[in-house]
Amino acid sequence: MFGLGEELPEHLNIVTMTMLERGDSGSPVRHDLVPLLNDGAGNLYCVGTSGAETGCVLYWDHELGPNQQPKNHATSLAEWIIELLLELDGQNPLASGKMS
Repeated sequence: MFGLGEELPEHLNIVTMTMLERGDSGSPVRHDLVPLLNDGAGNLYCVGTSGAETGCVLYWDHELGPNQQPKNHATSLAEWIIELLLELDGQNPLASGKMS
């Protein structure tokens, strides 16, 4: 997960990675999205910063190009983090109906 701090390497710095991903010539991330996490395959989980997507965590698929409508993955950052923690703990919140 990207973050802030002088001790972080550049590939984990949220400011550095946001600027890099917005300038990506293949599938630049929209300017109203802030990348939070790279899934390891070039896709990004981002937080929306405008309109109805403000605060939502969206999935940016690098293969769909810059004009895509990213998939809404969670309605809030807190919901998304809880989902990640449950997945790490071996639970699947989507299967149990706890998350939408």
